[in-house]
Amino acid sequence: MTSENTEYSLKPIVIIAADEKLSSNDLTLYQNKVQTCVKLVQAVISELLEVQGFPGRVLSLENKDEIDVFTSVYTVSQLHDMDRNFIWESLAREIFSLLGKYTHSKVIGFLTCAKYVKVDNDVVPKTYIDVLRRTRGYAMCAVGGFALIGMATFYAWPSAIEDIPKYLTDKTIVDRTKYQDGSCMRGTWGSCYSSTMGAILHEILHLFDVVHYKEGIMGQGFMDMDKFLLQHFLKGTAQLQRSKIELFPDKTSQVVFDETKMEDFGGFYLDRASLVTLALSKYLNKFEDINVNIKRLGSSLSSPAGLRFISVRNEDMTVRHWEFLGETPPKVFTIPTLISTSELVVFAIDSFGNNAKFNWS
Repeated sequence: MTSENTEYSLKPIVIIAADEKLSSNDLTLYQNKVQTCVKLVQAVISELLEVQGFPGRVLSLENKDEIDVFTSVYTVSQLHDMDRNFIWESLAREIFSLLGKYTHSKVIGFLTCAKYVKVDNDVVPKTYIDVLRRTRGYAMCAVGGFALIGMATFYAWPSAIEDIPKYLTDKTIVDRTKYQDGSCMRGTWGSCYSSTMGAILHEILHLFDVVHYKEGIMGQGFMDMDKFLLQHFLKGTAQLQRSKIELFPDKTSQVVFDETKMEDFGGFYLDRASLVTLALSKYLNKFEDINVNIKRLGSSLSSPAGLRFISVRNEDMTVRHWEFLGETPPKVFTIPTLISTSELVVFAIDSFGNNAKFNWS
């Protein structure tokens, strides 16, 4: 192992529209809210991995002490007229045309112009779909190297780490005629904050090749982030302002997940395949930066570095996986015959965090 390769990092940015009128104080407030958000998510990822048997990992954040601001060529009205997919496509194209040099950086952008507006003769929305109909510039999507968060819920976000407990436990009722309710219809400012942070975590994990699952954070369990934070953060066990952390300790491969530790967290846990995928990521470890190819030959995969994890995925959902976390992982693994009515993808990770995907039939 060598020192951390800082090329492999998550780069948070604030995205403002071309004609958006923000004072310097407003912009600083957005930057502080985003900074607090990503530091919280960073700490939660480390805590989740530790509680579930993989201690010592930390997500590398680029410029975490000063969030960069990106000014789009699109105006507020143009962004408000786009659907969520087109917003993502437009901004992803624009951002990576300028940030292309960040070969290994993943980018998460926070769109400040998302706005909650009144429609339908002031009828109070009864469902989350109704809430989204009132939200312009809405986006919650992560594909490849770019995650985009366009939510009109900044009102419920703290701008400093020390304020997280107060915001998390805020019982103020969300007035849905004025504010976007991002609480998964639980109705309070505190639940809006925790649900939004959980959703952002869910999207960030997609950036690191974690896919959906029927349960847990990669299902709908992200909304239970408050249960995890109340158990950990408010008891002082989650260290949000960490110093140096020893990554990838030798004991990792022999740790067994104890499900009883997670019983108080509702749905806020990582299923095993998601957990191992994240734990082996280059973005959370101090691997030597050695790029070797994982190859397919017939029904087998091979890597000279040794195969650590292999999963079979069906429509962005894990179907089956194999893990090899001991000292001598196999260099060749044969995928059993699989029967499926839809296209399958096989995803693999080697001992240096290199990964590959193969269409499988």
